[in-house]
Amino acid sequence: MSKNQNDPIKKLKAQLWNLLSGQGNQKKVKEIERIVNIPDDKFTGLISPTQAINEDIPEIDEQGKRKIVVVFKNYNQAECELYKLDATLARSLTSKLKHLTSITIKELPSSGLIRDDVDESGDYQALYNNLGRDVTLKEVKFADESRFFGFFINEYFSLITVWVKHPNLH
Repeated sequence: MSKNQNDPIKKLKAQLWNLLSGQGNQKKVKEIERIVNIPDDKFTGLISPTQAINEDIPEIDEQGKRKIVVVFKNYNQAECELYKLDATLARSLTSKLKHLTSITIKELPSSGLIRDDVDESGDYQALYNNLGRDVTLKEVKFADESRFFGFFINEYFSLITVWVKHPNLH
């Protein structure tokens, strides 16, 4: 067996090349060309890529350090109280999330954003549903009684849920 046949990337490239350039595949090539060449006016009413991706928001700061990014992969809708937010709380939540995404992971400890680590017990137990055993949730206060919770994997903050009224404060 030759060295190229053991390389999975080269093998995949060869398979793709054979698929696209092989006999009888002209119909597939024409379909690919048709899709690639769809006129822009066919996308009327859809969000353009330049609107959907805001390039003005840097993920990396001036010193080349990566900013914190909020992700929603583990979002817990069942525990979330976003629907209870009024305009003032929504602004406060947005402000805290904006602050969180404006700093690096190294700046986090001195930022004052993280109020507490949260254990998997009491009112917090449901927040740990479907999370790994190695997760430690962080609590961020965004108003007197309001909190959001999540955990970090490197510079990614996985938002779990938002509580408008923290149950331990009542």
